[in-house]
Amino acid sequence: MRAKKKKKDQEVKRRKGRKGGGKKRRSKDRRKRKRKVDKSKILKTVTINTWFLPEKMSWKILKKKGRTTMCKSKPYEKWYSKMTEDVTRCQLMPGVPYVLQCLDKYGSGWAGGSITIQGVTFCKDGFRFRAGHKKERVFVVKKLKK
Repeated sequence: MRAKKKKKDQEVKRRKGRKGGGKKRRSKDRRKRKRKVDKSKILKTVTINTWFLPEKMSWKILKKKGRTTMCKSKPYEKWYSKMTEDVTRCQLMPGVPYVLQCLDKYGSGWAGGSITIQGVTFCKDGFRFRAGHKKERVFVVKKLKK
């Protein structure tokens, strides 16, 4: 009987020495869990207009809170064109504020190019971004009509 009590006392002392009030720690799964997203609610496409030198054009969409990158553009090569780019991979949800970064390798603007998201045109400032290589605009995805 005494041996059991002594063993129990040793266990209690050992637990008290731990952080968290003597409770056993449990390992937590630290991997990011993917949320299931209703595909009918996410933004599906954006329209890209290139004028000339499209190879210097690129863009990124960041979540405003935390500034995590949601998606990036693919390289453009076709001059004087209007392209529809699939952005379902970005999983842009309605009502959430995002930051659009229009990037230019040479610092001379998009040379007549632009990006249109839900009917609103961004980054069409002719041949110069006033800030140099990057222009940022905040936008919120509108609720999609079914």
